[in-house]
Amino acid sequence: MAKRALSWKRAGAIGWRDLRSAPGKFGFVVLSVAVGVAALVGVRGFSESFRRTLSTEARSLMASDLSARIFHQPTGEEKARIAAILRPGAGKGQTLGTTRTTWVTETISMASVPPDPVPLLVSLKAVDPGEYPYYGQAELEPAMSLDRALDGDSAVVAEEFLIRLNASVGQTLRLGGRNFKIAAVLKQEPDRISAGAGMGRG
Repeated sequence: MAKRALSWKRAGAIGWRDLRSAPGKFGFVVLSVAVGVAALVGVRGFSESFRRTLSTEARSLMASDLSARIFHQPTGEEKARIAAILRPGAGKGQTLGTTRTTWVTETISMASVPPDPVPLLVSLKAVDPGEYPYYGQAELEPAMSLDRALDGDSAVVAEEFLIRLNASVGQTLRLGGRNFKIAAVLKQEPDRISAGAGMGRG
């Protein structure tokens, strides 16, 4: 083993000398090192926790096994390709069995709650409550199934929406020239780490 370039005794003597000559600076250096080590440990711990959550809760975070996103209306050719993938016997003669799919449409729109005429820009999400989600659960308040909450001309909104427009469950939501009843508050959205600004059925 190579001989230590600076012995602990010598290092302690240098540190004590610096502490006596400039205790403020010495304390600042020690504090900076401590904060840096704490930040490094915190970031590493968060990274490990995030990776563990992704590996164990990936399906719930996506609400499905596979998610594909496009930013335009699907063309006939694209729909045909999707149908070909789902058709029994696709994929080198293998049958996909109970494969199920559903469309989820997201856009932005202006919404208001009468009699307040001032609209609010919201994020709108349209789903088929009979299919969505495949994993996880949409938690609503009051507690009910998503299928029941979106029955007829009804919508589910985030709590932030109610706060911004000073509205409440049961009131009428004006969206895209149509009226929808606010049926419940969305407390947790299965395919997003944080719930969106709004969710409705179109």
